[in-house]
Amino acid sequence: RAEYGILGVRTTLDFERMFQLAAPGHTIKLMDTYIPNPPRKFRKALRKAVSKGVRIQVLLSLPGSAFARQRARECGDEYAQQGHFTHGILTFAKQLLEADPDGASVCIKFYANYAAQPQYLATHGDEAYLALTSIFLGTASRHSPHLEWQRDIATRSTFLDDFHAYFQEHWNDPAHYTIA
Repeated sequence: RAEYGILGVRTTLDFERMFQLAAPGHTIKLMDTYIPNPPRKFRKALRKAVSKGVRIQVLLSLPGSAFARQRARECGDEYAQQGHFTHGILTFAKQLLEADPDGASVCIKFYANYAAQPQYLATHGDEAYLALTSIFLGTASRHSPHLEWQRDIATRSTFLDDFHAYFQEHWNDPAHYTIA
């Protein structure tokens, strides 16, 4: 429904497309528990985006938080093993930071007590122009259908604005954690 900003349904989460669409000076904002074993093309697209001047802001589940433990149980036995989920979060965080050798473009913060849906936003200035969203399912959601959102030029207001405000609220009030 275009009047609500829904562009369509994607069969899987196309991270690479979002990185490719972002122009220098734009920001990609990711809010998720973490991405288990991100594919090589994800890491390549991330590095390319950073090298062309795209900033990356990432909110990940706080390792060891009640929310992370609950999400691990939801994802199943493999994730619920002691330490596996925390290790996955920290490994993904380190992979993100490796894409930014200068440390100027990738920033990671953590959230602890928020029930969040995975959301991936492309922004320019204070305005989001594209988003991919999913819902938490019983398994990792990367290979599940995602909704793609865009700004409705006629109304200038969509769920996209709500997703962006939700991200910013948690970005401005993060849980504290130091990546070793």
